[in-house]
Amino acid sequence: MKCCWALLSALVFLTAMATFADGCSCSKRHPQEHYCSADFVVLAHVKRIVHDRSEWSRAYKVRIKKEFKVTESGRQALSYGRILTPSHDASCGIRLKPGKRYLLTGNIRSGKPWINLCNFVHDWDRMTPIQRKGFRRLYQRGCDCKVMECHWWGKCPSTTQACTWDTAFDWHDCQSMHAICTRGNGGGGSGTCRWSHSRSYRQCSKKRSGADAKNPDAPSRPAPISAGTTSSSRRWKNNLLLKS
Repeated sequence: MKCCWALLSALVFLTAMATFADGCSCSKRHPQEHYCSADFVVLAHVKRIVHDRSEWSRAYKVRIKKEFKVTESGRQALSYGRILTPSHDASCGIRLKPGKRYLLTGNIRSGKPWINLCNFVHDWDRMTPIQRKGFRRLYQRGCDCKVMECHWWGKCPSTTQACTWDTAFDWHDCQSMHAICTRGNGGGGSGTCRWSHSRSYRQCSKKRSGADAKNPDAPSRPAPISAGTTSSSRRWKNNLLLKS
């Protein structure tokens, strides 16, 4: 009987999760990918929720503190000091707290700035120093590179045009929090895309390795297939962050 109840509970849980996923489903993306694909990337102070005529959207009155990336249409749309998001959670609507500063990435639709749960929307004070530095200027340098997920159950892709994101589904997502994917030195921009590692990345990697050692039964990941294992490439990675 207990087994049947456990099975029933599991089915109910999975059904609920599937329903939620059908309503709002977003693929996981590295912060750099969010930066490169967005129409606008800004640091905004949320003032208040404002009345919006549409029942399908919710509007926030914001003050733009800093523009990190804005298209011409984006600058015009943001000049009114309003950010829109779907009003319902099932439609990927996002809730912002008045008085907080957020890093907002979004897109322009029908001349208006929109954000949702599929965008990178984070409390500025809770972002890592490398993420802040990335959105300020360093992610821009890597927009000609792709960041590709590398799942532990499959083979990591091998390409000079992308960095393999093998920590994407780890508790310690070191590459999301502490690394930037940029192209190495090469004539005519032909260098290989590599992770630029910071001190905080190395510290995070040690914690990640320690967590794996404490749980030896956890499935192991294949080693990421990525260029940049020579001493010269390591020096290049460190110098990129030190010079910024």
